[in-house]
Amino acid sequence: MNEKVLIKDIKGLDFKCNTCGLNLSYILDTQQTFINECPNCGAEWLPAQLNIENVRNLKSIFKVLSKIAGADISLSFEKEK
Repeated sequence: MNEKVLIKDIKGLDFKCNTCGLNLSYILDTQQTFINECPNCGAEWLPAQLNIENVRNLKSIFKVLSKIAGADISLSFEKEK
Protein backbone atom coordinates (compact mmCIF):
# COMPACT_ATOMS: atom_id res chain seq x y z
CA MET A 1 0.00 0.00 0.00
CA ASN A 2 1.30 3.45 -0.91
CA GLU A 3 1.73 6.04 1.81
CA LYS A 4 1.89 9.81 1.41
CA VAL A 5 3.58 12.66 3.21
CA LEU A 6 2.76 16.28 2.47
CA ILE A 7 5.74 18.27 1.20
CA LYS A 8 5.04 20.96 3.80
CA ASP A 9 5.42 18.29 6.52
CA ILE A 10 8.95 17.31 5.40
CA LYS A 11 11.32 18.86 7.93
CA GLY A 12 14.59 17.20 7.02
CA LEU A 13 16.60 14.52 5.32
CA ASP A 14 17.70 11.47 7.29
CA PHE A 15 20.70 9.41 6.28
CA LYS A 16 21.38 5.91 7.61
CA CYS A 17 24.75 4.48 6.65
CA ASN A 18 24.41 1.10 4.96
CA THR A 19 27.90 0.16 6.16
CA CYS A 20 28.01 1.05 9.86
CA GLY A 21 24.39 2.00 10.65
CA LEU A 22 25.11 5.60 11.74
CA ASN A 23 22.01 7.83 11.59
CA LEU A 24 22.36 11.51 10.69
CA SER A 25 19.56 14.05 10.24
CA TYR A 26 19.68 17.32 8.35
CA ILE A 27 17.00 19.89 9.23
CA LEU A 28 16.14 21.58 5.93
CA ASP A 29 15.29 25.00 7.42
CA THR A 30 18.66 25.44 9.09
CA GLN A 31 21.15 23.11 7.39
CA GLN A 32 23.67 24.97 5.24
CA THR A 33 26.12 22.20 4.44
CA PHE A 34 25.81 18.53 3.59
CA ILE A 35 28.40 15.77 3.57
CA ASN A 36 28.76 13.08 0.94
CA GLU A 37 30.26 10.36 3.12
CA CYS A 38 29.65 8.80 6.50
CA PRO A 39 31.53 10.73 9.21
CA ASN A 40 31.89 7.49 11.18
CA CYS A 41 33.24 4.97 8.66
CA GLY A 42 33.89 7.02 5.50
CA ALA A 43 31.45 5.07 3.30
CA GLU A 44 30.29 7.09 0.29
CA TRP A 45 26.68 8.30 0.61
CA LEU A 46 26.41 10.56 -2.42
CA PRO A 47 28.25 9.44 -5.55
CA ALA A 48 30.25 12.02 -7.52
CA GLN A 49 27.51 12.38 -10.15
CA LEU A 50 25.02 13.34 -7.39
CA ASN A 51 26.93 16.18 -5.81
CA ILE A 52 26.08 18.31 -2.81
CA GLU A 53 24.58 20.99 -5.08
CA ASN A 54 21.88 18.50 -6.12
CA VAL A 55 20.94 18.00 -2.46
CA ARG A 56 20.74 21.79 -2.01
CA ASN A 57 18.48 21.97 -5.07
CA LEU A 58 16.21 19.34 -3.52
CA LYS A 59 16.06 21.45 -0.37
CA SER A 60 15.04 24.49 -2.45
CA ILE A 61 12.37 22.54 -4.31
CA PHE A 62 10.83 21.33 -1.04
CA LYS A 63 10.85 24.91 0.28
CA VAL A 64 9.07 26.28 -2.80
CA LEU A 65 6.52 23.45 -2.96
CA SER A 66 5.72 23.73 0.75
CA LYS A 67 4.61 27.35 0.28
CA ILE A 68 2.10 26.63 -2.48
CA ALA A 69 -1.32 27.65 -1.19
CA GLY A 70 -3.60 26.41 -3.97
CA ALA A 71 -3.01 22.69 -3.51
CA ASP A 72 -1.57 20.18 -1.07
CA ILE A 73 1.42 18.47 -2.69
CA SER A 74 2.62 15.16 -1.31
CA LEU A 75 5.22 12.50 -1.93
CA SER A 76 3.92 8.97 -2.42
CA PHE A 77 6.03 6.03 -1.35
CA GLU A 78 5.78 2.38 -0.50
CA LYS A 79 6.81 1.66 3.06
CA GLU A 80 9.35 -1.12 3.62
CA LYS A 81 7.87 -4.27 5.08
